[in-house]
Amino acid sequence: MQNSIHNGGETHVKYAHFHFPRTIDVQCPFCSQPSELVNINASMDTDFFIDLAPYQKVWTLICNHCLNRKSMSWDDTKKIELLNKITIREETIWAWNTHHLHYLIGVFSGKEDKNHKWAFYRNYIHKKWFQKTANKSDILKLENLLSTNIKSFKRNEI
Repeated sequence: MQNSIHNGGETHVKYAHFHFPRTIDVQCPFCSQPSELVNINASMDTDFFIDLAPYQKVWTLICNHCLNRKSMSWDDTKKIELLNKITIREETIWAWNTHHLHYLIGVFSGKEDKNHKWAFYRNYIHKKWFQKTANKSDILKLENLLSTNIKSFKRNEI
């Protein structure tokens, strides 16, 4: 996750805002299966939150495959691989979780819901991502990634 979070070429965080999703889909560092990073300090009924001191907050890795649970700092989370990422024409496109990926697909396919709960993050979408997802085959790759990851989490809806 190191490159995705701090490299301006591959990140939504180019303005260094402190908006975080409550849940981040990642690859478990112990068993390589889909797992989640959850900010346990954020309310259960929110999808994202503002955090003015991310270095003080605790995130919990939750893997339902190997049953590992591990508390870690925001800095420690950067060593974990994001699950919702794909390289399209030499550009890495990523999303925090399946809900965010679903929103990005809508944006890239021209079917953006301007009232979507993730619409706030639109300003942070890297310009190159629009160029790299300009045709239907690129959108299909993103949709396949979304479908695969929804199934891996056994989620019924996005």
